Amino acid sequence: MSCAVCQDKGLVTVNWLESDSDYALCLCSTGNLLRATQNANRHTGFALWEVWAAREGVDPSRIVRLEDVLTAEDLQAIGFGPRAAVTSLEAVVAAAKGKRGKL
Repeated sequence: MSCAVCQDKGLVTVNWLESDSDYALCLCSTGNLLRATQNANRHTGFALWEVWAAREGVDPSRIVRLEDVLTAEDLQAIGFGPRAAVTSLEAVVAAAKGKRGKL
């Protein structure tokens, strides 16, 4: 599992004050695949999440984008914020750690 937010499903279940659940498209690689509007390099005019919603019988109006319901601070707290600039020393340390297993 590479995404701790959606467990690589691309969608997160959101429970507002209503009894029904809504869904939010995650910002991870799986969520980005669901946002894609291309199939076999051809523009389809609809996103894959819309296909998922039709298959699962979910009203498309109940699916939102995660970045539309969370603040920038909330997104950064869960790992989807802007990355801090890497200093040259940090880059050297990261490169050394990567080579350590290859020796």
